Amino acid sequence: MRTYIYIEKDRIAYLKVRKGGGQATAKEMGSERLKVGEAWEELRDFVRRHGLGKGRAVLVLGDSQVISERLCLPKASGRILRQMAAREMERRREEEGGLTVQLTEDPLAEEKWNGEENPEEEGVRRLVWAADEGRLKEGIEILREEGISCESVLAAPDCLCLLASGGSQEYVLTAGLFENEIRLYLGRKGRCLKRRRSPFRAGVLFREQMDELVFEELAEQTQAILEGERAVIRLLPGGFPDGLRAAGALSSLTGLTCQVEERLAELARWEEETTAGPETVLLQAAALAWEDRRSMRPVNFFAGMKERRGRLADIKAMVPVWLALAVLAASFAYRERLDWETKRIEEQADLLEYSLNQQKLQEGEGLRPQGPGEEDFKRLREALLPGMEMAGFSFDGEAGRLTVHLRMEDRAQGPEYAGRLREQNPGLVAEYAGWEREETEGREGYRMTIHIDLGGEP
Repeated sequence: MRTYIYIEKDRIAYLKVRKGGGQATAKEMGSERLKVGEAWEELRDFVRRHGLGKGRAVLVLGDSQVISERLCLPKASGRILRQMAAREMERRREEEGGLTVQLTEDPLAEEKWNGEENPEEEGVRRLVWAADEGRLKEGIEILREEGISCESVLAAPDCLCLLASGGSQEYVLTAGLFENEIRLYLGRKGRCLKRRRSPFRAGVLFREQMDELVFEELAEQTQAILEGERAVIRLLPGGFPDGLRAAGALSSLTGLTCQVEERLAELARWEEETTAGPETVLLQAAALAWEDRRSMRPVNFFAGMKERRGRLADIKAMVPVWLALAVLAASFAYRERLDWETKRIEEQADLLEYSLNQQKLQEGEGLRPQGPGEEDFKRLREALLPGMEMAGFSFDGEAGRLTVHLRMEDRAQGPEYAGRLREQNPGLVAEYAGWEREETEGREGYRMTIHIDLGGEP
C-alpha cells in the first residue's frame, strides 16, 4: 500500500493505492479544506487525524506549489543546467528562498524561439519545473518523524498531462471544474506547456440548472489558452454532473473534439456510486504516473534533492576512512605523529568540503568565470524604462555574448532601451534584436531580445 498526499495552498488530501496484477486500485481517500497558506503547517496534524503514520508515501504538489517555465540555457552538463535553471527561476520569483528544479525536454524545441530559425544558436531548450526546497525539506522531515518514508515529490499538473496527452504530437487540453475555479492544462507529448486558472463557481449554476452558462464560460477560457491553436479537449471527471453531456456541449461551442478522460474516470469510482472530486482526480493522476514511472517518467523533485545531499555525504563519509588509515600507519612507524596526522586529515576534509561548496557557488554563477556578473545585470536594470522587466537571459561563453530577454508594454521601448543602455555605458556593444508579442498571466505585452558583447570593442 502506498499513500499519495496532495498539498495545495488551501487543501490537503490523501489517497491510498494498492497495486496488484499490474493494476492500481484506489482503496481509501480523505480531504480537508484549510485556510489559505496553512497546508504545510497542518500536515503533521492531518497525518495524525487520518492515521497515515508508517509506510511509504508520495508527496503531490498542487498548482500553487509549483512553477514552470520554458527556458533556453547555454549548453552544459545536466547538473549545471539544473543549477542555471534554478538561478534563473529564483530571479523571476518574487519571494525569497531557494528552489529545487527538475528539467524535461521541451515539446516545442523544434519550433522557432524568439523568431530564430535555428534553436541551436541560442543553446538548449528545457521545460523547467521548480518548487520551494525549504518547504519540501520541512514536509519530508514531518513525514519521517511520523514514521512515513517519502519516496518522491511529484507535480500534479505534470502527472495530469502525462496521462492526458501521452506521446501525442497534437495539443491536448485537459479541463476541470474545481470548487471555486476552472483549471485548464495544455499538454503535448506528455508535458504540460501552459496552465490557466479562472475563478468560477460552477456548482451554484448547476444547482440552478443554468448549465449552459457553465459550458459557455468553459468554452471562452478554452479559446483564451489555445490562442488559435487546435487541440483535443479532455474533461476531468468529478466536476461535471453529466460528463458526456458537458463534452458534447463544449464540442459544439468550440468546434473541437471533446471527451471525458477515461483512465481517470475509471479510477475515480473508488466506491460504488461514489465519484471522487477533482482534487482527488489529480491525486489519481499522480498515482497512475508514479506506479508506471519507468515509461511515464514524471517530474520528481526528490531526485534532485537526494543528488545534492549525496555529493556532500560522499565527502564526509570518507573522513573516518582517512582517519583509520592514519591510525594504522602511525601504529607501525609514525605513532609520535598521530595527533599531527589526524589534525591534518581533518583539515583536508574541511578544505575539500569548502572547495565543493565554492564550486557549487561558482557553477551557480555561470559556466565560465568570464560570464556575466552582478555589475552586468545592474547596468541592465538601471536602463529599464517604465513598465519593463527582465524576462530571462542566456550566455554564450565562446562568443562572450549575453542574450537578454525583457518584457515591455510598448514595442517602441525596444530601440529606446538599447540606445539608453549604450548611452549610460559608453563602450558597451549592445545590439537590439527585435520583439515579439506575448501574453503573460492574461495580460498582453511584448518581449524584446538584446545581444550584449561582454568583451567587445565599441
